[in-house]
Amino acid sequence: MRTSQERQAQARPQPEVACRACGSANLSVQYGKYGYYLKCADCGGNTPAKPVCAACGQPARLSKSGAEFTATCPGGHRWAYWTNPA
Repeated sequence: MRTSQERQAQARPQPEVACRACGSANLSVQYGKYGYYLKCADCGGNTPAKPVCAACGQPARLSKSGAEFTATCPGGHRWAYWTNPA
């Protein structure tokens, strides 16, 4: 039997992103001096959070609501980008 967190993670797929330092997928979105980035829980490395719209190919901006991050492109497309682990 799956927990509600597992069902929620399956409902909102994470983008194909890995840590650029170690290749791990154990990441969480953080906010810093230069904007949002992905922080690796395994090695502590940082990877830029640069969402690109699948529909129009334009770079998107991230917005946060609790542990969920939503990307919006200038073309008006909006999608769930990431959900940080609890």
